[in-house]
Amino acid sequence: IWTNEEKEKLVQLASNASGRIDWEQLQQQFPDKTRNQLSTMHYQLTKATKSRKNMKWDELESYKLVCYVMLFGKKWKFIKMQYFPEHDENQLRMAFRKKMVYVNKMEDICQKVQNGMEIEFEDVVTRRATDLLMV
Repeated sequence: IWTNEEKEKLVQLASNASGRIDWEQLQQQFPDKTRNQLSTMHYQLTKATKSRKNMKWDELESYKLVCYVMLFGKKWKFIKMQYFPEHDENQLRMAFRKKMVYVNKMEDICQKVQNGMEIEFEDVVTRRATDLLMV
């Protein structure tokens, strides 16, 4: 069983290696792990990040991300290790920023509705809502 601290330490130490990773030397930092365990875990952690680079966030992931940022602040490293190990910190930042742009636009639209402006919600759904904000 790997702790989040061990995973973070493994990725950090392995990334410090210039060229090929010396698993025997790295094992000295993890006396209770075999070289095979180290290389397998490193592969799983880095492969997961690489394979998710271009994938879109689903709605549930987006909501979870916003919730965790509201709970813990913009502690990207912590949120990544605890909840999104398959994403890198920059992916978290960008996904959060994108979600908040959407939330802010929707707040603006709701404010306009509250102030009496008529909105065609079909336009909102079809992503023409941005045009409504220019009014």
